Amino acid sequence: MTGLAFENVSVQRGRFSGKKTVLNNVSFSLEQGYLCGLAGKNGAGKTTLIQTVISPEQAYSGRITYRGTDIRQRHEEFLQYVGHISDDRCYPYGKSLGQIGELFGPLYRDWDRELYLKQLRDFELAPGREREGLSRGEYLKFQLAFAMGHHARLYLLDEVTAGMDAVFRQEFFRLLWRLLEEDEEVSVLMTTHIQQELDRNMDYVGILEEGRLISFGENDRGMEG
Repeated sequence: MTGLAFENVSVQRGRFSGKKTVLNNVSFSLEQGYLCGLAGKNGAGKTTLIQTVISPEQAYSGRITYRGTDIRQRHEEFLQYVGHISDDRCYPYGKSLGQIGELFGPLYRDWDRELYLKQLRDFELAPGREREGLSRGEYLKFQLAFAMGHHARLYLLDEVTAGMDAVFRQEFFRLLWRLLEEDEEVSVLMTTHIQQELDRNMDYVGILEEGRLISFGENDRGMEG
């Protein structure tokens, strides 16, 4: 079944004659159960594409659907299915991981506190750890545990592997593959500027260039390393 689909999506920024096209007539679809990578240089439109999906305030033309339904129609409902993982994702300082779960978990109707705590343990993160004490890698694992705790079906990862060492990057992809293997309704869309990640880790590959999706198709995935 098709999960996320873009149909002729364009985004412009600025006003009047100073408008700039950031996404230009982008179309692609991602079946559930697969990992899709979108690559491009800085400024190619990768982060804008992710923001267009998750932000109800992002203006765009065209259509974005999830499981066949236009996300504009019920955006809050759609976000129940989304696990957004990014360096820019903000969770409060001065709180432990357990407390963050208690604060934000109940916003999701399928929140599973015990599953969240189990995932933290599996990732070797104690619920008592403070948010500000996490390394970058630990912060990404925490976000992944939180998304798993509310049974996300669509994982949106924005440049999360930038700066990872090879060992941790391999471990991170193993976690993503395990998600896909354990639940056929899950799909992952991630942006990257690292071409090697596309060749070795993705089921589908897209290339963005100056806001245009210049290629998109299946890829023969092989394990990194």
